[in-house]
Amino acid sequence: VDAVGAVAPFYLKPGSVEELVAFYKPIAAACAPLPFYAYHIPSMTGINLPMIDFLKKGSKEIPNLNGIKFTSNNFMEMIECIRFDGGRFDILNGFDEMLLCGMAVGARGGVGSTYNYSLRTYQNIYDAFMAGDLEQARAAQQESVDIVHVIINHGGGIRGGKAIMKLVGIDCGDCRLPLAPYTEAEIARLDEELRAIGFKK
Repeated sequence: VDAVGAVAPFYLKPGSVEELVAFYKPIAAACAPLPFYAYHIPSMTGINLPMIDFLKKGSKEIPNLNGIKFTSNNFMEMIECIRFDGGRFDILNGFDEMLLCGMAVGARGGVGSTYNYSLRTYQNIYDAFMAGDLEQARAAQQESVDIVHVIINHGGGIRGGKAIMKLVGIDCGDCRLPLAPYTEAEIARLDEELRAIGFKK
């Protein structure tokens, strides 16, 4: 294990940055000295507290706080987090279809579910960006966007992603309810749509 991450609770939500820090603090302490990452995904949790304030306060309370998986399209906030305290924290881009945007504001890497079956696409984005070839980076990012459109049409990232993993030869099983299992007909349609955008297994 290289690091530990955790997402904040999304039923009884923390209502302030102080409560968010208090929630993460014992989790981070339990895995210390491993680096700890907070998982910021307001579209799923409904928690949209300012992450720059979380870093300011959390860095005083959580010694092994190493960064944030930043799954938000608020790139103004993201760049603030990246540049905070001389770039001390590792702010990882979370939205797969926006990796290039995150790298443009200074993210050094990303974490994404579609990386599991389309790593070449993201390696191409990274390599082209680092080489200064923005046109090639944009073309590779478009591949990511195309893949994301397909999985949205097939139940979203978790349901669609598990089905694609099965197509590439790694059967991770069905999602738990309420996400319905895939039928063979759905798998065939998914495979057809992926082939149509040039997806390579």
